[in-house]
Amino acid sequence: MTTYKEIFGKPVKHLSTDPTDAEATGQVWYNSTSGTFKSIVAGAAWSSTTPLTTATVAGATLGTQTAALITSGYGSPGNPSGIPQTQIYTGLGWTAGGALANPRVYFSGAGTTTAGLVFGGISQTPPYRTAETEEYNGTAWSEQSDLSTARSQLVGTGTQTAGMCITGSSIPNAYTTLVEDYDGSSWTAGTATSIGKHLAMGCGTSTASVVFGGNINPAVIVATTEDWDGSSWTAGGVMNTARRAGGGVGIQTGALCFGGAGLPSPSPSYTAVTESYDGSTWTTSSATLATAMADQDGMGTNTAALLAGGNPGPAQGAATQEYIFGVATETITTS
Repeated sequence: MTTYKEIFGKPVKHLSTDPTDAEATGQVWYNSTSGTFKSIVAGAAWSSTTPLTTATVAGATLGTQTAALITSGYGSPGNPSGIPQTQIYTGLGWTAGGALANPRVYFSGAGTTTAGLVFGGISQTPPYRTAETEEYNGTAWSEQSDLSTARSQLVGTGTQTAGMCITGSSIPNAYTTLVEDYDGSSWTAGTATSIGKHLAMGCGTSTASVVFGGNINPAVIVATTEDWDGSSWTAGGVMNTARRAGGGVGIQTGALCFGGAGLPSPSPSYTAVTESYDGSTWTTSSATLATAMADQDGMGTNTAALLAGGNPGPAQGAATQEYIFGVATETITTS
């Protein structure tokens, strides 16, 4: 005879120790050691923390949430061509680092605060778009071999010894598909993306990168994604919010996109929306930026990210925002 429990009930596992993996989120079990019912809950949130020493827009960023770096960028409306200043984040506050040899804006970076790499951008001297490459050793910047193609508003992924320069603008309103690979000493031609864009976002390694969003022409912003597997680019999932000039951190199968902007005309619109990518699908997070922001990339991972500076409106920003995603075990009590 079928019982009510067999029709409507679900078995509850008896475990002597609690699981700790994120895949157990939402599951309920009985802990036989403590004699309690438990579950794992997941949560994400952005919070404000110590601001930058100098407000910065369109600088290059790299590193982790507790060991991050921002260099150059627009420092003020009166200094439109880039400041040489480097700012280092320790997880508690910002300190001064080594001055960049070639100040610029709208360039990109890869690596860590003790083995960093920056390249491309718009400099303060003609022809403005630059191929300059510099490495950081934790104290000082040194010039390295130039990119083969000067460009700005590009995506940088990888490390100091295995970096990628992806897409960007080679001349005004020229959206390139070009990819270049860095081996620690020089750049070589890589496999081009399927569509040219600039102000896209991305993250990952030299063998597993992901690029998403950006402009494909002055009037069109896309939500498309391309995944790199070390040999070819393929179409990935579509973001829920099309955007350009936002932050992108993490790895190909665990990426985070946050902030960004819509078209600049008739007036720029900035978003606080955060989305996560699992390698195939984008999911909008309940966590939104404390302040909507664009024109600054992020630092960190998809569970511990950092965003500092950027463009929150008519002036350069100095705000720093931290993102945390975590899972926690919760005891279920009954009244």
